[in-house]
Amino acid sequence: MFRRSGPIAAGDDEDAVSEASEIEEELNAEEDFRVCGEKIQLCLFDGAEIPDQLYVDLYVAKLRRAYEYKDRLALGDAVSKAAERELELQKALGKLQEELREMRDPESKAKRKKKRTPELVEKEIEETSRELEGIKALAPNGWILIDFPTNFSQAMLLEKALSGYVMPGDLEPTQREIESEAAQLLVKPTEKPAPPKTLIPSGIDAVIWFDCSRDECLRRALGRRIDSQSNVIYHIQDNPPSIEKSPLCEVIEPIDDESESMACLIDRWVAFDQTRSGLEKWLTQFGDEATSANLLARIEATGDINSVYDQIDAVLKAIVENKMRKQTFLRSRIQATIIEREEIEEAARLAREEEEEAKRKRLEEAEKTPAEGSGAAAEDAKSAGGKTGRSVAQSKGSAREGSQWTSEDYVPDRSNIDEDFKSVLMTLWTKTSASYKTQMMGTLKK
Repeated sequence: MFRRSGPIAAGDDEDAVSEASEIEEELNAEEDFRVCGEKIQLCLFDGAEIPDQLYVDLYVAKLRRAYEYKDRLALGDAVSKAAERELELQKALGKLQEELREMRDPESKAKRKKKRTPELVEKEIEETSRELEGIKALAPNGWILIDFPTNFSQAMLLEKALSGYVMPGDLEPTQREIESEAAQLLVKPTEKPAPPKTLIPSGIDAVIWFDCSRDECLRRALGRRIDSQSNVIYHIQDNPPSIEKSPLCEVIEPIDDESESMACLIDRWVAFDQTRSGLEKWLTQFGDEATSANLLARIEATGDINSVYDQIDAVLKAIVENKMRKQTFLRSRIQATIIEREEIEEAARLAREEEEEAKRKRLEEAEKTPAEGSGAAAEDAKSAGGKTGRSVAQSKGSAREGSQWTSEDYVPDRSNIDEDFKSVLMTLWTKTSASYKTQMMGTLKK
């Protein structure tokens, strides 16, 4: 029924999205809860034992009805949005506090906006602080299962439904494992020390285990009384009725509940003794490795109600603090990434502004340069071009006969000639070359 009720184990975002859509189609809390009820009803009508898998399916369907399922992508988006909003509120709160300080400082020269009074700013600071505390606080969502699971099978199936964890022995062997086992039949592998055991993350935060003697359990169960008129439950030793109301003492009577009878209690103790070792061994392998907090939390329940309450309160406070620490760490990493990205964007913006400012200054300087400077530069370029052309022609003429001269021999190197003066230099170079060629030809004829 719950083929993928645990966390999504996809390799990329596309697989995660497709798998999340499949989970939405498969998980219908109302329908699953109704189907579980029908199956349990059939078992009761037939006098058959209700299987552990059906118990687990019923509990999980009930949890699905009470709490909306969120896949990995939805949880990630929610955390990212909360981190971004927290960062925005922190910046807004800092600006409001700075504005209020400047308003109260008589020597401040900052311009004050109209319709902005210290009272209004204080109100905005209070509202922003309240919203910020609400985002930082842990969402008050949670559930408690009482007297479940009661054996190893139920605990294993519940863990699989909540976190997707499966015992290594129940997993299908991979091709590598099959080949490794076949190779071990031929060559005995080198013995390696077993890796240290670490706590396995669980889909449950804690399992509170009440350690109480059987005599104390029997005393508490047999001493219970109920007021038949108001249905108020008393205990003849721990919570006796008031003696001022004498008629009340006459109407209280023992609770007629078979589950609290002596015979039923003995049967429950025997069943618990049979499943205790397996259940305890299964639960102790889970926990938080970072804090070395085991999933199984033992409570000394032989004391009074106040001592038991204090121990349970300490366990729950430790769970909440651990969740808050993880949430703060995750949000701080997201916020650090956001701040780094904003700093990079700000640096790129400043660089663009500096480049535009430098370009603007160069254009202004070019416009201010007088036209005479450009003319002088043109004359220098002409003279330099003429000298260069003559030197090239002379070097070529010394290596060739007069009959071999062509117009290509007088084409100058244009790589260093400015485009603005190229036409003037080319004209000057053509005239100089023609004159020089005429003189050379005349000399050779003589």
